[in-house]
Amino acid sequence: MTVSDYIVDFFCKKAINHFFGYQGTMIAYFVDAIHRNPNAFNHSCYNEQGASFAACGYAQALGKCGVAYSTSGPGAVNLLSGVANAFF
Repeated sequence: MTVSDYIVDFFCKKAINHFFGYQGTMIAYFVDAIHRNPNAFNHSCYNEQGASFAACGYAQALGKCGVAYSTSGPGAVNLLSGVANAFF
């Protein structure tokens, strides 16, 4: 079991199984772990900002947690607008 598999398994055991994101090279193992887990659902988005807003909208609409992921660097910065939206 890899660290990525452990993280995805941890979320799924907590009934958090919807992942929203935009794949980059630094997050490839995490995305592979999502696809290998039969209880996890990956929603590929057009960009990181869309992923964070999609996860926030999912949480607001269904009252469940959603996970937004992105690659490192500028990809992570693009998540901030959706994180601010979720906070407020």
